[in-house]
Amino acid sequence: MAPGEHRVSVDVVSEVGSASVPVTVSVPAPVMALSARELDFRGDLEVLPLEIANTGTGDLVWEFSEELDWLEVKPAAGTTGQVATSVQVSVRRQGMAAGKYEGKVRISSNSTAEPSIEVRVAMEVGEQPMLAVAPEDLDFGEELDELTLEIGNANNGILAWQVGEGAEWIEFGRTGGELGLLGKES
Repeated sequence: MAPGEHRVSVDVVSEVGSASVPVTVSVPAPVMALSARELDFRGDLEVLPLEIANTGTGDLVWEFSEELDWLEVKPAAGTTGQVATSVQVSVRRQGMAAGKYEGKVRISSNSTAEPSIEVRVAMEVGEQPMLAVAPEDLDFGEELDELTLEIGNANNGILAWQVGEGAEWIEFGRTGGELGLLGKES
């Protein structure tokens, strides 16, 4: 049956009389409403809320189909009655090249008005190089003359590095350089 209220009268007839019985059936008609259809994380926001409301009747059953590998939605599916559901949408920037990113995520539901809604998502990734060294300790012990120290950029942008002052008895093959996105040098 179609969503909404359906009314009919059933007539009952017998040898001694008749009666008319009204019958009403309500079929839920959930309607999805979102607090926003566009989320802009700019370059500084990590998490934004999105409210999913049901302006109709019955239970609204919804689910996100994530199409962006840098986006996370929690919870990604649910049921909303008369109280709105708050969803946390967050972005992951680490390891991504600097620039602007845009995309869409789709929310599918049993809504009678719009069963599928696309939400536009945008963010910026700035250059944020991150120094990484391995191993964290160098132990020459009594017999070693040479060890390798790996210097890396664990994020994006250009990491300019240089070896600071140490003991006079330590020598380095290179004392400085630049590393790009997720680069390493030994």
